[in-house]
Amino acid sequence: EKRVVEDQRLVRGKKRYLVVHISPFKDKNKNVLGVTVTTHDITNLKQHEETIIHMAYHDPLTGLPNRRLFIDRLKNAISISKRNRTKVAVVFMDLDNFKEVNDTLGHLAGDRLLVDISKRLLACTRDYDTVARLSGDEFSLMISNIVHIDEVIHIIGRIKTQFDKPFRLNGTAINLTASMGVSIYPDDSDSVEELIK
Repeated sequence: EKRVVEDQRLVRGKKRYLVVHISPFKDKNKNVLGVTVTTHDITNLKQHEETIIHMAYHDPLTGLPNRRLFIDRLKNAISISKRNRTKVAVVFMDLDNFKEVNDTLGHLAGDRLLVDISKRLLACTRDYDTVARLSGDEFSLMISNIVHIDEVIHIIGRIKTQFDKPFRLNGTAINLTASMGVSIYPDDSDSVEELIK
């Protein structure tokens, strides 16, 4: 009988993926005399697969989850909240007049600013929350496992504090504001689409 095994190994501190083929070597009476083993290193293929999967679910500029992954995580958080009788908040955030940054400083500067904004938003949330970039200058946060609504107010206050401080680009201080809207599961809706809307 022939077996194919996919194996993960650490080789000199680096993870390698191998496909191992194991086939018995038999005599004319079908007694097993031994086995032949061949291996194929598929590490590059696995790395390419992981990159493609990451690209499908993450924003290429900021590395944040994209809309697709955000929706998947929100569905999962709602299921957990139903069981635990907790709440989930969806915070939609749109940067005000971001187009002016791109028009005056250029798109590269705008991209660097979006990366900085992402870092500040991540600093405001907990490990099990999600910050996503939905499109251009639109972000969304999922605050899960809420027992008291004050937890949401606290996180929104932290975001406001982050935007009270100017962003710096090439020595230039940029003051940004953002508009935010909040919906709460199950108070406002139990539909993912409606919570995002």
